[in-house]
Amino acid sequence: MTPGHRHGYFPVPLHLNYVWRVLAMLLLPMPAALACTTTGTSIICNDAASVLNWNTVTSSANDVSVLVTPTGQSAGPLLGLPGSAAVKLTGRNTTLTNQGLIDPTLSLVALGTSGAIMGNASNAGAVRVNNSGTLYGAGLSVLGLQVLSTLDGTALSLRSNATGSINIDNSGTIGLKPGLLSLSLLNASPVIAAYGGAPVTVNNAAGGVINGRVGLGRSATGNSFVNAGAINGSVSMGQNSTNTFTAVTGSTISTGGADVGVDLAVAGLDVSIALGFAQGGTVDGGANGNNTLVLQNPGASGTTGTGTASASVYRNFNNLRVNGGTWTLNGPLVSGQSTLNGGLVNFDSNTAFGTGTLIGNGGAISPATPGV
Repeated sequence: MTPGHRHGYFPVPLHLNYVWRVLAMLLLPMPAALACTTTGTSIICNDAASVLNWNTVTSSANDVSVLVTPTGQSAGPLLGLPGSAAVKLTGRNTTLTNQGLIDPTLSLVALGTSGAIMGNASNAGAVRVNNSGTLYGAGLSVLGLQVLSTLDGTALSLRSNATGSINIDNSGTIGLKPGLLSLSLLNASPVIAAYGGAPVTVNNAAGGVINGRVGLGRSATGNSFVNAGAINGSVSMGQNSTNTFTAVTGSTISTGGADVGVDLAVAGLDVSIALGFAQGGTVDGGANGNNTLVLQNPGASGTTGTGTASASVYRNFNNLRVNGGTWTLNGPLVSGQSTLNGGLVNFDSNTAFGTGTLIGNGGAISPATPGV
């Protein structure tokens, strides 16, 4: 008998101790919790996730709509592995409305589990996400430097082909939480991927927060992004397309304090999808495209709001359109032409407006320093 050990006593390895605890937790009586309820193609999650029911939603049916109410939660599967999600809808014409909490890390294991996976490669139709709550993915990367071969662990992975559409409206928080074995720099990791050839429309409303990198795949008809809130990460609008990014006074773009300073590509996807993720603190309009940067106030006109647009933040934009607000432009913001419809523009470089025509339909311009 080992000194210090009582007869008949054997130390329990730590990993078995953990397993026994999990089993005990599963067997203990718990307060009753309702699962997400399904009526036809409508699914409503109205209760907190618990050990008895993680409120995980998985459906391959068409025309499914999921509502997570303000009191509702949805977690990933009990053992959340890559490819799984708290909400997984792979049919055609699907809608997710989250007013509560979607968090795969509420489960016992979340190894690269996504918040929501929606759509498919062949015929997903319209894919819609409306988020006014909190929506997480369990990030799966090492210091934000993963060689992406999958999109596991993103908060949103949305896919539809050129015959469909993808729409995201956010007035809440979309971000990442570290899952099991994750060493992610969360704001440097991919948080939203929307791709497949469908035109993508994103509206990050005032008060909306996106923490992490957003990647939009190439669309023949172009992608659109309006930012009136905060992006702590980056946006890549998609290559070889005609994209529009609208910055509203009061909105922000930052690295979120966790930038590794490189672009990321998705190695495992068809190159025709052209899905990538820009380095932190930047908005990439898309290489080899004809892209427009729009600057405006909420509601477009007026000069009361203020904002700054810098060439170090906005890249690969051909055209500039100013509709309202008081804007300070730093550096050569666009390469082509500019249109001034309203507002006031203070510029620090004679290259700020591109090499094309400066069209004045209203508003005013002023050099930030005399002699510019």
